[in-house]
Amino acid sequence: MTRSFYKPEPIKPEDSKIAKSLRQSLRLTVAGYAITGLFAFAFADVNLIPSWIQQALVLIGSACIVVGSETNTIPTGEAALSKIGTGRFSIFDLLAFLASLGGSLFSILIVFSVRQVALGESPWREFAIVKGPLFLGCANVLDFYGALLELSLIRRDYSRDWLTWWQEKVAWDTEYGITEPDPPALDPSELVFDSTWPEADWPYVRRMTASLNGNRATFDRATLLQMLHERERRPLSDSTVTRHVSRVREGK
Repeated sequence: MTRSFYKPEPIKPEDSKIAKSLRQSLRLTVAGYAITGLFAFAFADVNLIPSWIQQALVLIGSACIVVGSETNTIPTGEAALSKIGTGRFSIFDLLAFLASLGGSLFSILIVFSVRQVALGESPWREFAIVKGPLFLGCANVLDFYGALLELSLIRRDYSRDWLTWWQEKVAWDTEYGITEPDPPALDPSELVFDSTWPEADWPYVRRMTASLNGNRATFDRATLLQMLHERERRPLSDSTVTRHVSRVREGK
């Protein structure tokens, strides 16, 4: 009796709702940075632009930054906090969450201070109005990179989860007599090489591919990257990968 493997295949980052939301918010924030960055790099030459256009650009750029930053709050928090209790919650997730929290907190504090004029000239209100925007700007940049960090971790975790899933599926299919084709190779763009993995120099690649024999003629970059990833080795560089593939084909 055959029984299909019960675990679903891990969701690709391209199909993940959290990853999609993070990408959209990050793109919106980048658009805001690009628009407002004009005033930081154009210096006095920006005065060639009519004042009403400058005002419109500042408003549009600021709106993109604010909307982008706030729309990444939920996916960043969900991506980070959902790892609690799974053994995957790390200092990076904590920093990403705190950066998102800081951005929202400073934004609300500034708005509250500006609008609540009845509070008078209390020290904390003056501090929020005068220096709050500086802290908000720093918090906003940290928030952006926190969201980018969580998006990168999603891609890394997918790569690891997929390999684990495939190994478990192969073991299951073997136990229940289900025959499957060879595992499909991941797209090289989906492979994430951990910076802590040892580098794969030529002697290592030569030993790893010593048993290829007749398969050398069809050996390519995707195959090499897949083999290295399965063994938790990272390539030295793109040019080195190309050189290694060539040497493997030649049997050197």
